[in-house]
Amino acid sequence: MTCGPRPPRGASRHTARSRIADAAARLAVHRGCAAARADAIAAEAGVRTEEVRRAFATRAAALTAALERAGAGAPAGVGAPWVRAALAAGSAAEQLRIQVAGTGRMLARAAPLLESVRLAAPEDTDAARVWRADLERRRRVHLELLSALAAKAPLRPDMTVQRAADVALALHGPETYTLLTRDRGWSVERWRAWAASALPRLVCRPPAPGRA
Repeated sequence: MTCGPRPPRGASRHTARSRIADAAARLAVHRGCAAARADAIAAEAGVRTEEVRRAFATRAAALTAALERAGAGAPAGVGAPWVRAALAAGSAAEQLRIQVAGTGRMLARAAPLLESVRLAAPEDTDAARVWRADLERRRRVHLELLSALAAKAPLRPDMTVQRAADVALALHGPETYTLLTRDRGWSVERWRAWAASALPRLVCRPPAPGRA
């Protein structure tokens, strides 16, 4: 007796990889990155340890895939739809609205895992590798976004695009997001409003007296 067509083998492998990456994320968030070992991931995902090792050769690879599943990682770089929409916005205000909304959606999913990776990085080479790669990815995104913003709203005379990107990296990063939304109890809406208003105040030239 059949129960319908079997999924393609590639689709089955993709599903298994996703389940394993999600299990790695849960372990890292709730028990720390060191707990995301192949055997523990296998138990969490309900698969054999060999399947985990076939899917991801290293713990860093599993954590990177988990970040991609959460909306961070390489696919969420400068080619992400919200980044492209922000770059194409016709005004600085519209770009900031799209930029902060997209960043907020990503952080809402990825910040807990990023925080776990960041805390583990000083003593864990896998976590350090993942953290450095994500930090560089986010800086590239901010560099593109701040280059576009500078063309719509001139930067302060002492502010370069590179320095403005560093400011955005701090303001719109998982460290600040986690501090405000988790530790200080801010709502996501409050963080979004603050993040959209703080960046131009710090990096953009103030309007001339008498102008909004």
